[in-house]
Amino acid sequence: MSFLGPIPLAVFAWIAGGAALLAVSAYIIKMRRRRFEVPFARLWRRVLEQKDANSLWKHLKRLMSLLLMLLILGVILFAALDPTLGGTSRAARSVVVLLDASASMKAMDGDEAGTKSRLQIAKERAKSLIDGMGGGDLALIMKVDGQATPMSRFSTDAPMLNKIIDGITASDTPADLTRALGAAADALRDRPNPLIVVISDGAFPEAQLGLVSWDKAAAPAPPPKDPNDPKTAAAWNAKNLAAVDLSSVDVRYLPVGRRSDNVGIIAFNVRRYIANKAAYEVYVELQNFGTEPAHRQLRLYNGASNVDSKRIDLAPGERIHRVYEKLPASEDNKLRVSLQPVEGVGGSDPFQLDDEAYALLPARKKQKVAMITEDNLFLEGALLVYDNVDPVKFKPAEYDANPSIVDGMDVVIFDEHTPSVLPMPPASLLFFPPTGANSPIAIRGESPSPRITEIDEGHPVMRWVTMSDVYMD
Repeated sequence: MSFLGPIPLAVFAWIAGGAALLAVSAYIIKMRRRRFEVPFARLWRRVLEQKDANSLWKHLKRLMSLLLMLLILGVILFAALDPTLGGTSRAARSVVVLLDASASMKAMDGDEAGTKSRLQIAKERAKSLIDGMGGGDLALIMKVDGQATPMSRFSTDAPMLNKIIDGITASDTPADLTRALGAAADALRDRPNPLIVVISDGAFPEAQLGLVSWDKAAAPAPPPKDPNDPKTAAAWNAKNLAAVDLSSVDVRYLPVGRRSDNVGIIAFNVRRYIANKAAYEVYVELQNFGTEPAHRQLRLYNGASNVDSKRIDLAPGERIHRVYEKLPASEDNKLRVSLQPVEGVGGSDPFQLDDEAYALLPARKKQKVAMITEDNLFLEGALLVYDNVDPVKFKPAEYDANPSIVDGMDVVIFDEHTPSVLPMPPASLLFFPPTGANSPIAIRGESPSPRITEIDEGHPVMRWVTMSDVYMD
């Protein structure tokens, strides 16, 4: 048995002796009787004779009362010493429990039956560890997700630590193991017998594990051969500045969960068409991370309405994408794509966090377009066709006199006019054609009746351009 009280035993002995002396003194003072004379003493003689016959029992009774009071006082003082069953506190450990609460811990493969999540099993193991601590062991609970959050101080109070463990919930972020190990190493600095216990499913990137120095003989990485190379210098600084030294710390790993196949949504995007803002298209990308064929029901929702539903079959490791084109817009701009399980082998997986994705349909916005032109019916007619364009026309002389008239426009079109003062950003500029002394593009020559012989359709400029109906004269 060991005593974990903060008061030294020698000082505690003086306190106990003083408390016992005060208790006995108070008891003696309480036993003193006040003298009180009464008449007719003969009437009380017989009563006093009977009282003297019982005096021995009364003395014993008083002594037992005193001993009982001292016993109660001793029990209270003994409890203040915080006695603990186990070895002596000289070999007590300082333990930091790193409890993984990242997104992967939500997977429902903690037990064989698939009824408990990895986090639930991790909590059970953490509480078993706390309940099995020896005398003098101190433990600190730290939650590990995108951050490292200490949930308690170093304590021997097992019920309090278990209550903290029960209150930990999983987040939707990956675990930052490097940050957690660094925080644990800082908390254990200058503490006797340091120990770190990592309770996790082990879903950590190799890059994080590479920033940890586990071996006592490990030496820092040599400096780069060319310190002027920014890439090499940045990599060396990241390796050495972010490294965590655990060479003097005992690190243990308690695994939870098991490897399971998973199918997830890895990309989900929506955009309106440039030419028709009333319609939109959706892009969905899926991947089977497992080693067995998988089957799912892929459903697309616009608000509460089911837009499309189809069965998806994926080979092991296969990545596929689906594009939903020319979907009609509605008042609800919230889109959701969902992977639903199907019956049979490979129809479900224990990790459901990546089975749903959400996106917002961009709001419809009319583009403000300013035309700097004399009179060009072809240009005006082309812009009036689209309901998502709000065109306005100015004469070249009006613009030259006051260039600020196009402030706030999304696009400014100069038709056979190149002004000396251009509109301020972020307006986009379009010239038909860019000629004259103030042209932003240098004209090196002219070619009569040109023909298009080659088109780079992958160039960003050609992303929304079609040349099928272009005629040049």
